Amino acid sequence: MTDDQSEFREGVLRIVRSIPSGRVSTYGDVATLLGIPRAARGVGFVLGSLGDDSEIPWWRVVNRHGSISIRHMGARIQRMLLEREGVEFDELDRVQLENLRWKGEQIPSPESGGSPSRTPLIHDSTTFWAG
Repeated sequence: MTDDQSEFREGVLRIVRSIPSGRVSTYGDVATLLGIPRAARGVGFVLGSLGDDSEIPWWRVVNRHGSISIRHMGARIQRMLLEREGVEFDELDRVQLENLRWKGEQIPSPESGGSPSRTPLIHDSTTFWAG
């Protein structure tokens, strides 16, 4: 793995760890927060490579429509974990992004050792950092 790939992976994991229980983010939101808005598939690849024993809350990331993207048993597990956190699905099996979408409030910066220090403000596909 190159340094850039390691940095990307660590960034994805840092952001996904920050998604609060009961909230969701999209693959594209995570990529945008990393400053690479077109890297949604890369975010999915990182999350898909996590082991079964991972403590990363991968289930809090859904597609841009609010739907679960993984198939088979994984989809049932993701839905169960989200429902356990109080997330509800509509008749089309989607979460209501307008109510539950987390766009990066209080993301820990790598320089801070993991504690929240900067707040990203997202407007369209551009991230502005405050703080």
